[in-house]
Amino acid sequence: QEYLARFALPRAFVRMAVARLRTDDVYNLVQYYPAPEHRSTALAAQSSCLFVILFFAPDILSNEAATMREIVDKHFVDMWVVPLYVGHTVDVGMWWE
Repeated sequence: QEYLARFALPRAFVRMAVARLRTDDVYNLVQYYPAPEHRSTALAAQSSCLFVILFFAPDILSNEAATMREIVDKHFVDMWVVPLYVGHTVDVGMWWE
C-alpha cells in the first residue's frame, strides 16, 4: 500500500473501477460457466484486476466491510489463490488478514 500510494490516482476513478469490477461481468465469461460453483472461475481475470485496484483504495479494504463482503462472496468464495501475471500468483487470504 505504501508503494502504490506514491502513484495517486483520482479517487472517483478508483471507486468507479472497483464498483464496475465488483458488480459486472466485464469479460462476459459467466455465460460460458453457467453453474454457480464455476462463478469464481469465470471471474478469475476480473478478480485479479480487482485485487490490484483495491490497493489504490485502502479505505475500502479497511473501512467498508459490506463492500468487501460482497467482493469476497462474488469473486473469492472458493478461489483464494489469484493469478496476477504469467507464473505469479497471490494467496488473497494471506494478503488480507
